[in-house]
Amino acid sequence: MISIITINYNNATGLLKTLNSIDKQICINKFEHIIIDGESQDMSKSFINNYANTSANVKWVSEPDTGIYNAMNKGIEMSSGSFIAFLNSGDVLADQNSLQKLFNTLNNNSSIDFVYGNIDIIDKLGKIKRKWLSGKFSMLKLYIGWMPPHPMTTIRKSIILKHSGFDESYTISSDYDLMLRILLKKKLDIEYINCVMVKMEEGGISNSSIFKISRANLEVLKSWYKLKGLRAPFWVFLLKPFSKLNQYKNQ
Repeated sequence: MISIITINYNNATGLLKTLNSIDKQICINKFEHIIIDGESQDMSKSFINNYANTSANVKWVSEPDTGIYNAMNKGIEMSSGSFIAFLNSGDVLADQNSLQKLFNTLNNNSSIDFVYGNIDIIDKLGKIKRKWLSGKFSMLKLYIGWMPPHPMTTIRKSIILKHSGFDESYTISSDYDLMLRILLKKKLDIEYINCVMVKMEEGGISNSSIFKISRANLEVLKSWYKLKGLRAPFWVFLLKPFSKLNQYKNQ
């Protein structure tokens, strides 16, 4: 079973879009949905409660947390699936067959550890601004700043736990850090699904200001130096922005 984890804080409008996209899936009983709300003060808790009352596979909690990665770690702790995926508030599954495509991929190969696909980056009106065509995995691509998109990248839970989940000392790039630790340290069976899995709202915490973009890049460097020490490829800091250029070409 897959545990889909959604974190939310005071984003009732975005959350409702996310819940509706999951509710429309044709394979509704093949996963559990875990919602971690940071004690929102808007309509979020009401939406979650209504959603949970009509779905037997929902677990949720609304309580203060210390940040998005603390909330994500809570979701992992609450999960009972053998695989973990994140679909956060405001992001939506691309169509009603998205989860079925994921299940088909996992069912066709029981040794898979790590699955990812493509995402469309959209504005508030749903217009596509960028197309993130991830492409097949290679170790070399990590060294030029590439990383699979975080939304709905599906990873075996035992591997996430072995690597201690998200490092909460990071404020912006702990998702990058966790995937880097996993992909560099362990030989995995990695599968790429060449279709759009998620429509993700543009913006995001790492791109919301020049300060946060700089902070995110410094955290990326920190991750590399933590793993590689002086052998860390310092050029990743410079090349990472260029790894996104093809997203605009594919618009």
